[in-house]
Amino acid sequence: MTLLEAMSYGIPCISSDCMSGPRDMIKPGINGELYAPGAIDDFVGHLNQVISGEVQYQHAIIPGTIERFYDMLYFKILKMRYSRNYKSDHYEQKIFEEEVIQQTLDYNYTQHSDANKLNIAYGIDKNFLFGCGVSIASILLANPAKALAFHVFTDSFGPEDRQRFEALAKQYATQIIIYLIDCERLKSLPSTKNWTYATYFRFIIADYFSDKTDKVLYLDADIACKGSIQKLIDLNFAENEIAAVVAEGELEWWTKRSVSLATPGLVSGYFNAGFILINIPLWTAENISKKAIEMLKDPEVVQRITHLDQDVLNILLVNKARFVDKNFNTQFSLNYELKDSVINPVNADTVFVHYIGPTKPWHSWGAYPVSQYFLQAKLNSPWSDYALLNPVTSHQLRYAAKHMFNQKRYTSGIAYYIAYFKRKLLE
Repeated sequence: MTLLEAMSYGIPCISSDCMSGPRDMIKPGINGELYAPGAIDDFVGHLNQVISGEVQYQHAIIPGTIERFYDMLYFKILKMRYSRNYKSDHYEQKIFEEEVIQQTLDYNYTQHSDANKLNIAYGIDKNFLFGCGVSIASILLANPAKALAFHVFTDSFGPEDRQRFEALAKQYATQIIIYLIDCERLKSLPSTKNWTYATYFRFIIADYFSDKTDKVLYLDADIACKGSIQKLIDLNFAENEIAAVVAEGELEWWTKRSVSLATPGLVSGYFNAGFILINIPLWTAENISKKAIEMLKDPEVVQRITHLDQDVLNILLVNKARFVDKNFNTQFSLNYELKDSVINPVNADTVFVHYIGPTKPWHSWGAYPVSQYFLQAKLNSPWSDYALLNPVTSHQLRYAAKHMFNQKRYTSGIAYYIAYFKRKLLE
C-alpha cells in the first residue's frame, strides 16, 4: 500500500507491540475491511522515513509541514480511541442530518491549499451578519497571508449579504462558505432575550465537520481580532483534550457555577463558550453534541442552567478542556462604561476582543475607545459604508439613552428616553 493510498483511507497503524501508543487503531477500509498488518507496517515505516528525511514524499507538499500532516493523521486516529469496535459501524450517526443545511454558498478566492487551513466557524442569526462580516475582516486584517477558511452557519442571508460577503472573500483572497440552516429542530430548545436558538448552531457546526477536518475554531460574531492567531494554528491537543477554551471570571465565579451546576470540577475553571477551538475527532467520539442537546431538553437540567449551552458545555467538558491564555478571549462589555470606574482589559498582547453584553460596537451608542478594533476592521471591509445600527427595541432604547448621557450627548439621551417610554406603552 502506497502512502497516497493510505492517505485516501486516512489512518496509519503499527504492529501489536505498540498498543499503548496512539497508532494502535486500525481504521476500516471503504467497504469495512481491515488493513493487513504487513501493509499497515509498510505504510508507517514509509511515513516515518518521510518525517526523518530518509526518503522524499512524492506528493506536492510545502516543506516543513510534514509534521503537521503526521499530526493530522494522529487526530484521525483519536476519532476511534474511545471505541474498541474496529468495524465501520463504530462511527456515531450525526445528530443533525445533512438536510438541516438547506443551501451552501462557497465564495472561494483563496490561493492556499486545503491541507493546512485553519477552519473558523460562526453560528448566527440575521442580527449578527453585520458583526460577523466585520469579525472575519478583522481576522484577515490582523493575519495577512494565513491559510484560513471561514464558515458561516445562519438562517438568513439576503441579496445584500451575498454581495458583501463575496466582496469580502475577494478583497482578502480568502474562502467564505455560507450554510443556510433550517432551525425548526432548534426552536424547541430553551432561549432568552440575549440568547436565541442561533446559539445552538455550534452543535450543528461540530456535527457537520465531524468527518471533514480535525480542528475548528468556533467564534461568536461579536469578537474582533487584533493579533496573530498563529498559536492556534500550531496548537496540538493532548490525547484527552476535547477543546481549547478561555476561562471566564475568577475563582469566586467558578465556585458559584460549580455549586449551581452541581459540577465540583468547575472550581478549576469555567469557560466562556464564545471561543472554542474544537478537537473534532474527540468531540465526535465523546458525542458532545448529542449529550448537550439531550441535556438541554431535560427539564431538571434547564432549571439549573442560566447560560444555556455554555453551562452545558462546561459540565460536559469539565477536566477535558485545555485553558489557554485570556488574550484569546478578552471579554469586555460596553455597558461597563456606564460604571463610575472601568478598567479596559485590552492590551498589546490581546488577540481577540469579545464584546459581551447587549451593547455591541456596531451600535450607534457604543462609541468608546475599546470599540476601535471593530471599527478599524469595518473601515477595511465591504461594510465601510454601512451605518452603525440605531436602537429599535425598548431594551436598546433604554441602553442608548444611558450611553448618550454617559457620553454627555444629553439631547440624544433625552430623545431616546422619550422613545423608550413610548415604546414601553405599546408593548
